Amino acid sequence: RTTDFGSYEMNPETILKATAAHYGIPEAKLKQRRRGPWKISWPRLLAMSLAYEDNTGMKVGAAFNRHYTAVVYAAKRVDALCETDAALAKEREALKCRLMN
Repeated sequence: RTTDFGSYEMNPETILKATAAHYGIPEAKLKQRRRGPWKISWPRLLAMSLAYEDNTGMKVGAAFNRHYTAVVYAAKRVDALCETDAALAKEREALKCRLMN
């Protein structure tokens, strides 16, 4: 795992708030136990993946109400999806830019 945030300190809560604002969904929806539709699950996967770049799986899992293995899965899933779908990769980069500003 490598971080793309440079010298920025990104904790899971900051990423959770920024993701909720970016996608216009309540933070509670991103933290809910149910998987939910794609419009909820994709932002959650993306946020967990970005948070995992700078934090442990346990810390990210606690912030998102998930087991740490779900965080590891999210990181792998987001990487795989972004390799095959340029639009999703663009969304990931847009959220990273929002986090750094």
